[in-house]
Amino acid sequence: MIHVPFDPETLPAKLKAEWKLLQDRAKIATDAIIEKWEAGRNITSDDFDTTVWRDIKQFLMDHVFHKKCAYCETNLAEARQDADAEHFRPKGGVNFKKKPEPGNRKYTRAIVADVSQKPAEEIAHPGYFWLAYNWKNLLPACRYCNSKDGKKNQFPVAQEKYAFLVPMTKDEAAKLTGLVRESKRWPGNYYLDFDDLDRFEERYLLHPYWEENPEKHIGFDEFGRIYVKEIDGKPSPLGKHSISAYDLWNTDLDKARQKEQERVNNLFDSSFVYWNNVKGLSIADSREKTWKEEKIVEVKKGETAYSRAALDRLKLRG
Repeated sequence: MIHVPFDPETLPAKLKAEWKLLQDRAKIATDAIIEKWEAGRNITSDDFDTTVWRDIKQFLMDHVFHKKCAYCETNLAEARQDADAEHFRPKGGVNFKKKPEPGNRKYTRAIVADVSQKPAEEIAHPGYFWLAYNWKNLLPACRYCNSKDGKKNQFPVAQEKYAFLVPMTKDEAAKLTGLVRESKRWPGNYYLDFDDLDRFEERYLLHPYWEENPEKHIGFDEFGRIYVKEIDGKPSPLGKHSISAYDLWNTDLDKARQKEQERVNNLFDSSFVYWNNVKGLSIADSREKTWKEEKIVEVKKGETAYSRAALDRLKLRG
């Protein structure tokens, strides 16, 4: 995974107009799904308008993620694979692995307090249905990262403390940064936006928008193999759970990442030799020139497949 900076306000005028239409559709669909939940405290997959998140996903795929999976960075166009519309916080039902280890497929269902009931009831987490059309919660993902042995409905948080409807005063709600929605049926309880949920939940999954430096938590060796980095002498929980949930411990991925590492490494070598041997620049100046070469810059910007692994390989050079 690599950081993907995206601010809709910076889009060109034509794309911004297209984006606004998508967001207008998302708002209508969000109001409808919340109304459906509040009518009977139950939602099925048939209650969602899949065309809304499908179209947002396609926009992100084409204009933000360079046609790559948000998690493993596979180029899906080259792999002849359509991207799934991955819900970072699952839209329906939530589970997690108590032990995020290779080969572990044992899931535990998340439990939340439904404060709409008096007294509050502990229920199986129904999913973050109000975020089903929220662009911050939608990511293009390959079928391996999103299904099969991948993420599916996983969303691990610290101490298994999940947020659902959150009771608060209007003054407290006004201090939140995102679009907060007060329940129409149960006033005084709020559905929180993606950003604000992070204040109530200590999530254990890396997100390409919000982690500016995912390389603090995960790294790659020269054979394309992923590993968990340590923070304060302990394995990063974000790194450990992310690798497990997205199934990044994958031998096929190892091979693909190593192949890309070798390609980029050869590009770097060729450029360095040109500046150093042909142009006669110093080692330091040749290295600086090479890092500014167009094809290397593409890797640095995350425009190529497995760019994080390729950059880690280059950094091993010193």
